[in-house]
Amino acid sequence: MTTGRWAVPALLALGALVAAPSYGADVRPAVKVSAEAGGDKLVSIGTTNSSSDSLYAGQGLALGGGVSILNDAKDIETEVTLSYKFFNMHADNGDVDFSVLPLDALVFYRIPHWRFGGGLTYHMNPKLKGSGDASGLEAEYKNALGIVLQADYMFGQSQKMKLGLRYSNVKYKASKIQDTSIVQVNSEPPSSANTNAFGIVFTVSF
Repeated sequence: MTTGRWAVPALLALGALVAAPSYGADVRPAVKVSAEAGGDKLVSIGTTNSSSDSLYAGQGLALGGGVSILNDAKDIETEVTLSYKFFNMHADNGDVDFSVLPLDALVFYRIPHWRFGGGLTYHMNPKLKGSGDASGLEAEYKNALGIVLQADYMFGQSQKMKLGLRYSNVKYKASKIQDTSIVQVNSEPPSSANTNAFGIVFTVSF
């Protein structure tokens, strides 16, 4: 779904609202890394070995950071993070890059060694761009709001490290599509695409 300017403050307010009643909340910085795959095909192009390769809307590696807020009872954790997600595909004498900035506001219920939850994600500036012989291939998508479901195993000192599985669903709608590259484009970027992504995520709070 697409959204207006209210989405970013709304997601930030979600974390503050959940943590507000807990005056003794444990607030800590958090960093995370994730790898995801899936979603609708964004583009398919010829590669250096005369075959073809495809790039998908949910595909990529994400690095990010933010804040973790644990309530007094230690059973509810709110996590707000901003990440940079990217993926590179090598074409004939050129590259195609996809990048997006996901802002997540997630709430988890914690039991010993596990946490389960989900929330909202706001994807900012989703963009596909070619370079080299792929220059001229470009697709820009509007900022979009979606959902996240996540389950983590917690370990380490005070269970501050988490390794888990993640599902995200965001629908992109294009604001610009262009193809003037000289590489073989087997399928051009679509006007809309769904991430429908599954992945692995590692998070640490300090």
